[in-house]
Amino acid sequence: MKVRAKLLVRLAVVVSLLLPALAHAETYEVLKPCYAGVSGWQQGELEGMFMTMGGMKMLTGTMQYTKGDKTIDVVFNKGMTAAPVITEAMGTHMSMESNDISMKITKMRGLTVQLVDNKGEEKGSHLMVILEKPTEKQPGSMLVFDSETVQLDELLPFAKKFDWGCFAKKAKSVW
Repeated sequence: MKVRAKLLVRLAVVVSLLLPALAHAETYEVLKPCYAGVSGWQQGELEGMFMTMGGMKMLTGTMQYTKGDKTIDVVFNKGMTAAPVITEAMGTHMSMESNDISMKITKMRGLTVQLVDNKGEEKGSHLMVILEKPTEKQPGSMLVFDSETVQLDELLPFAKKFDWGCFAKKAKSVW
């Protein structure tokens, strides 16, 4: 009987330690409605995580879209890893053009957006939308459209098919 009681106590301790992690294991799924079906593109599976650690939180979601030999990754990030990137681009209006790359930070839909088009040997493009600026109480969030096979002239119309605000709204529901 004593052995059984000890086993039950140990099991209860393990379960109590794992329950908080298990409760948050699937919360990134709240982002799923934000990943739009885009005509002509095959939608992959949503991958992501929601993590809490020492009072800090992080929520990510990634979905890959394919069309023939082209791929676009759509990545949402809120939390400790997003804040430094967002802070660097916040409020900056810049433009740079060379033979290899075109980079611009501007406003779209009232949000700060970074546009990168690789034109040299390395092809591809990148569009980062700052959805929420970090504050003392909340980390920021960003939405990234990234591709090594699609240039900006095709990536930009693709990105505009998404409701960018949906991501920030859904993230707040689990924050």
